[in-house]
Amino acid sequence: MNLVDDPHVVVTGGSQMVEKNHQPLGIIPLLEEIEI
Repeated sequence: MNLVDDPHVVVTGGSQMVEKNHQPLGIIPLLEEIEI
């Protein structure tokens, strides 16, 4: 399973973690890293 090669999986997994932790701000740095 190459999660790193699939940005969609990374974004989905990250968003799920953010929702569980109730920290919406955590997704901002994730999106910035993906855009770079």
